Amino acid sequence: MVVGMLLIMALCVGYEYFLNYEYSRHPQWTRAGQDNTAQTAPSISSNGVPATTLPSVVASTQSGWRIMAGPASTQPVRLGSDQYQDSHFRMGLEVNPAGAAIDLVELNRFHETVDDPGLFKFQTPYDSQWDLSHSSAAIAVTVDGVRLDLGDKNFSMDSRAEDGESADFSAIVYLGDTPVVRVVKEFSLDKASTDPASSEGYEIRIKYRMDNLTDQRHTASLEFSGPTMPQAETARQDTEIVAGYDNQGLVKVEHQTVSSFTKSSPSKDFSTAAQPERMPLLWLGASSNYFNAVVHFEESKSIATAVVSAFDPTNLPGRVGIRFDTTVFDLAPSSSASVPMLVYFGPKMRSVLQSKYYSSFPMEYDQTLVLTSGICSVCTFPWLINLLVNFLAGLHWLLGDWGLAIIAMVLCVRLLLHPITKKSQVSMMKMQKLAPEMERLKKKFGDDKDGFQKAQMDLYKNVGFTPILGCLPMFLQMPIFIALWRALQTTFELRQSPFLYFGGVHFTWIHDLAQPDFLIKFSTPVHLLFFTFAGLNVLPLAMAVVTFINTKYFTPRPAVMSPEQEQQQKMMTWMTLVFPFMFYGFPSGLNLYYLTSTTLGILESKHIRNHIRKAEAEEAAHGPVIVDAGKLSRQTRRQEVAAVPAKKGFWASMQQRIEDAQREAQKRNKKKL
Repeated sequence: MVVGMLLIMALCVGYEYFLNYEYSRHPQWTRAGQDNTAQTAPSISSNGVPATTLPSVVASTQSGWRIMAGPASTQPVRLGSDQYQDSHFRMGLEVNPAGAAIDLVELNRFHETVDDPGLFKFQTPYDSQWDLSHSSAAIAVTVDGVRLDLGDKNFSMDSRAEDGESADFSAIVYLGDTPVVRVVKEFSLDKASTDPASSEGYEIRIKYRMDNLTDQRHTASLEFSGPTMPQAETARQDTEIVAGYDNQGLVKVEHQTVSSFTKSSPSKDFSTAAQPERMPLLWLGASSNYFNAVVHFEESKSIATAVVSAFDPTNLPGRVGIRFDTTVFDLAPSSSASVPMLVYFGPKMRSVLQSKYYSSFPMEYDQTLVLTSGICSVCTFPWLINLLVNFLAGLHWLLGDWGLAIIAMVLCVRLLLHPITKKSQVSMMKMQKLAPEMERLKKKFGDDKDGFQKAQMDLYKNVGFTPILGCLPMFLQMPIFIALWRALQTTFELRQSPFLYFGGVHFTWIHDLAQPDFLIKFSTPVHLLFFTFAGLNVLPLAMAVVTFINTKYFTPRPAVMSPEQEQQQKMMTWMTLVFPFMFYGFPSGLNLYYLTSTTLGILESKHIRNHIRKAEAEEAAHGPVIVDAGKLSRQTRRQEVAAVPAKKGFWASMQQRIEDAQREAQKRNKKKL
């Protein structure tokens, strides 16, 4: 059972890596819902937009159209607050005048790392020359079919609130010396709040507006970028693109890992859901294990396309740009058209995303807390994960330490599943007792498969053995263990939480349960075969020892094994040393869970075996004792017990039933002859 669980866990971990490798080798393959027309990387224009998606327009230099640029200043405009635990704002941001782009978001409730007490920096631009490398940048405006770049133009700051709550930026499109359209970008930060019916201060209200400055009708549309990818906090984590669609008043979430945007499949249009639903887009953004950056459009019909494209999958893996194109607006004289949106920059905390505001339509961001894919998604239940996370939080409140809470939760789950585990191990021990008889039947029937199967079923029936009881408990436990695994990966509170930290003193070397447990951190990572070692981690090495002991000494084996089975058992025993290396870069909270679970499994298995042996010995010596629950004196009970004749032990009784079954089978064979 343990080996089977390890194999399934290895499949869960390696499934996505295997798929990505295969998709890179077979460009003609496509993922579900993926557009298979994009087989080669698109050419990139000067402003970073895939050239294949740009409209065919007249070049602005040949048409007399131009952009009135703002001041040449490159100083960013600060909004919000960069003071830790500020009482008015939960974030501070810097707006770059070029394209009115967001170049920095600092969440002032969180630190960068355990070793760096600075504020957590979010939405920093990629090291690239393209506009898509900046968050929420204006890329281009198209007026009367003429496309003009905005990404390299400085917007003028028209206004800014004294407290940094809001600011407006604008650029004007000219035809010759005549102003035609003003492009306005408005920023407004929500104030910090604890009201569950509010955004709690993690949203920025951004509105694009296009004003017709003439007495003529004009058409206009905009192109702008979405958020940049949040930084994965460990090497084994992958960021994802997340999208929410309107499914008749409910939100349907689709997601795709950033690493899946490769040279063979560099882009995807998220403007509508995958076929055949074609549901309209409500929001689109990026997600890491602990943070979200999501753009929600208050008027979804204003967005025509939403394309995610990889910059350079070969040299810049994990870097993709999100680009939005608005619909073409018909601007009457002196009229305006706007594209309002709410942009969430904040943590994936259940206390936030499960609030009334964020868990209601049309947001329902709580669905991004657990993003499942691959082979384990079938038995991953969000309600079970949420239950375990709430239980973990209760244990933390009781014990005051997240590491102790993980150990206590594993212990509670093991106790809850103990009856199932015990039944499974008893069934396996029965199977061991039947092994010699099974070998005799194999030799007796040889190539007669039908005869062997019939004799086998007769044997099972006579001894009262049900083979499914050996496997069923494992499959009943798998959803719970997978839910535990996912719960520990999606619990924001584990981020930067130490293990055994009391009274200002660290009693262990683990200072962050969301990071590997570096006892020693290498200045330069060591690459060995398929693994990368950034430091000396103790928990994975302890896992290797415990897993080896569990597999070699506590995993049930047949009483009689063929040479092939013995070789297979030896191979599986040594293979267990490979699995901890797969977990080497995982967060220490996950490895602490696995180490605790395996250790408790060994103790539990030893307890069950001792209990079975003790019961067998007592039955062999005295036979089973059945005592009525009535009010009898102790002397009367002794007399009744003494009057019960001694019976054979459990395993001796089973052997007798096996012999009886053999005699019955021999009689039937004689009658046939």
